[in-house]
Amino acid sequence: MLSPEAKKKYIHQWYLDHIVQRKIDAHRDTLKKRADFDAYKKTLKCAICGETATECLDFHHLNPEEKDNCVSALRGYSMKRVMREVAKCVVLCANCHRKVHSGRIKLGL
Repeated sequence: MLSPEAKKKYIHQWYLDHIVQRKIDAHRDTLKKRADFDAYKKTLKCAICGETATECLDFHHLNPEEKDNCVSALRGYSMKRVMREVAKCVVLCANCHRKVHSGRIKLGL
């Protein structure tokens, strides 16, 4: 039987040993989710001009009232959750996205 002080030390060490592993696992899981989303994004293109460079692509919400969150803010969430938000959007490159918001071009979807 451990003394109360030894038990306290044991519990503290167990916590330290396991919290580090949980953080490593969580980080690895987040990286995997981000890689999956990046792979998905490589299959997309701008609905207006056809741009395919993933760093230029934005998700434009068709109905702002249905928007729960920005798709970029959901990186690291489950693909199911991200795809629910993506379903509310149309893919636009950054230039076309800004032109739509400024009113220079209209979405003809």
